[in-house]
Amino acid sequence: MRISTTMFQQMNIDSIQNATGTLQHTQDQLATGQRMITPSDDPAAASRVLALQQAIVTSGQYQSNGNAATARLNLEDSALSNTSTLLTSVRTLALQANNPSLSSTDRQAIAVQMRQDFSQMLSLANTQDANGEYLFAGNSTSIQPFTVNANKVTYHGDQGNRALQVGNSDQIETSDSGFHVFMDIPSGTNNGYFVTSSSANNSGGGTIDTGTVVDRGQWIPGTYSVTFPTTDTYQVLDSSGALIANGTYTSGSALSFRGIETTISGTPAVGDTFKITSVGASPSNTGTGALEHCTVVDSTALKQDSYNISFPTATLYQVTNTAGNVVASGNFQSGQPIRFEGIQTDVIGAPSPGDNFVVTPPARQDIFSTLNTLATTLEDPTTSQDPKVVASTVSAALKNIDNAEARISDTRAAIGGRLNRVSSAQDSENYFSLQLTQAKSTLSDVDYTTAVSSLNLQTVGLQAAQQAYVKVSNLSLFNYLR
Repeated sequence: MRISTTMFQQMNIDSIQNATGTLQHTQDQLATGQRMITPSDDPAAASRVLALQQAIVTSGQYQSNGNAATARLNLEDSALSNTSTLLTSVRTLALQANNPSLSSTDRQAIAVQMRQDFSQMLSLANTQDANGEYLFAGNSTSIQPFTVNANKVTYHGDQGNRALQVGNSDQIETSDSGFHVFMDIPSGTNNGYFVTSSSANNSGGGTIDTGTVVDRGQWIPGTYSVTFPTTDTYQVLDSSGALIANGTYTSGSALSFRGIETTISGTPAVGDTFKITSVGASPSNTGTGALEHCTVVDSTALKQDSYNISFPTATLYQVTNTAGNVVASGNFQSGQPIRFEGIQTDVIGAPSPGDNFVVTPPARQDIFSTLNTLATTLEDPTTSQDPKVVASTVSAALKNIDNAEARISDTRAAIGGRLNRVSSAQDSENYFSLQLTQAKSTLSDVDYTTAVSSLNLQTVGLQAAQQAYVKVSNLSLFNYLR
């Protein structure tokens, strides 16, 4: 093969240019810190790096969402903490108002403070976050959820809860519907097992709370009366007049009998009576079945209706509403849950064919109506002078306040759980993001030790090629003819 002078020159130039390009590529790697200057350097690795980068961005967004969720939940918890403080203040004022020695003017002064607490609670219910969105409006965050007209509060939000994605498969609710927190509060007269009430003939200032079942095994459904032979002693009688329990009365101390506890507060007069009546069982029942706790498990499906649980046979039940329509039916097993239209209850024992049990969901009353009713009673010159009216109103209000405080407490507990989930999710995302970053670094970052060594070798090689070309390019046959 004949090599012309031109070909020889071009081959040397190409060699120098290739060495220069290789050196420039290494210099670019050192300058940028990246192993791949263009995707063509390593197409497979470049594709993987792009996927890792997208995953890192997504993880970063999850962490940002977690920060936003934490801020929003902490703000909600703070608002509910202040609401709980206001409810405690109202409870204290209500107990003060129930003092028989107070005058109408004294009670009206207490009502003024209650109105201030009412306004503060309304303000807390309309709390906004840093973006101007309402916390308790459900998904309708741009709409003020609560408005008041003539002391009646109306809710304008929805019953949804906003959520943020804080992980690949983890959504956290960042708010609670104001309807659930403030409006949909069970009325305090029914705990699902029994109802408590004060006799209309009571002349003292005693009030009875909702009560609770502490030992279901000892609870015997029935009607019980708590009477006061003296102002400092009490007796508990069953429907036949038999003595069940007695003791020394201390305001605010629990009275316990047959697996239940209830508390009477204030100053009952001699002869005052308080009733404790179990819910559900028809007087004509012949079996040993007893209706257990009735509770709301789905407020969205709840209808304010009464239901009848009947037993066509000892092993079958059916539930009908007031219109006579069957809303649920099934095989009966003692103690097994019976669910229908947002309610869960159960029957224990052995009901006879034809036995019936009536289920009435607890009435609902928003906390604002509770405060308004209480304040209105204390403001009115006539009702505020009647100790019996005041005692009755205070008793009902205290039960509703207890239920409202329980709802606030449950909501705050749920918020705490969500905050823990957010923290856990952020820890996971931080670790995951670190792993992704390390994997991306392995694929895309330059190895400086190797690159510097290559740069030195390539520099020496380029210089040698350049010097060799200079010397060789000057050689000619004419040099031998001189």
